[in-house]
Amino acid sequence: PTDGAASAVVRVAVLDAGHAYQAVGQLNYSTAFRFQATSVNAGQIDTLAELNAYDVVVIGDGDSRQAMVQVAPALRAWVEAGGGLVATGGTVRVAGSSYNTLITDIDAVVPVRMAVCVTYGSPTVHFLDTSHPVTQGLSDFGISSQVEVAYSGADADATVLATVDIWPSVVVGTPGSGRSVYLGPAYV
Repeated sequence: PTDGAASAVVRVAVLDAGHAYQAVGQLNYSTAFRFQATSVNAGQIDTLAELNAYDVVVIGDGDSRQAMVQVAPALRAWVEAGGGLVATGGTVRVAGSSYNTLITDIDAVVPVRMAVCVTYGSPTVHFLDTSHPVTQGLSDFGISSQVEVAYSGADADATVLATVDIWPSVVVGTPGSGRSVYLGPAYV
């Protein structure tokens, strides 16, 4: 939330193919924001009417390829019409780079190029801009797990806020009237 809306409840759908329970719990236990996170399967968010029950959708579960294929057309339309999307580490691999067919509707709303990803173990995330609302107050930190980076780079109209080595790791974009962020660390 921005512009004084920190007290508003933020309704979050986390696309779960078996690994999202920790992210749902972390969001619901947040003391910084009032998240109401729900684990959902593809059949619960594959229409605009279903997506309209949420403010934000989180994707990136490492086993969610089929789920992303199912929700992609509705998710793209919803994000471009003003919805919010958080794509975590795993999204680039699952939405295309490890498969023969790119999920173009996911690629259209995630602010990085989906062609190739690289996964780093235990890297340091280096912030380029800590004045942006997504990164405000953060400083460089090491991660003990994996971070996916978009080896093919950020979309031309996106803003890179953090990198691992020289590769985009935190990137924001505004597809249509919506907003999206790519977070390379594997949260889901």
